[in-house]
Amino acid sequence: MKTILIRTLAIAMLTASISGFAQTSDVKSESTATKCTTTQRNDSEQMEINQLENNDKANQQEINQIENNDKANQEEKKQVIDREDKQWDKDLMGLHG
Repeated sequence: MKTILIRTLAIAMLTASISGFAQTSDVKSESTATKCTTTQRNDSEQMEINQLENNDKANQQEINQIENNDKANQEEKKQVIDREDKQWDKDLMGLHG
C-alpha cells in the first residue's frame, strides 16, 4: 500500500511539473503580437505611400509651373523675333524701297 501511495504521489508531482511545459493559450497572444506587428507595418507602409503621393503631387505641380514658365518664355522669344523681323523688313524697305 505504501508503494502505491508513493507511486501515485510521484505521478501526481510529475504531471504537475510537466503541465508547466504544456502548450497553453499563449499562442493566441503570440499571433496577436504578430497581428499588431503586421498592422503597424501596414500603417507605416500606408504612411510612406501617402508621403510618396504627396511628393508626386508636389513634383507634378512643380513640373506644371516649369512648363508654364517655359511656354511664357517661348512666347516672349517669339514676340522678340517678330519685332526684330518687322524692324529688319522696315530697314530693308528703307534701303531698297
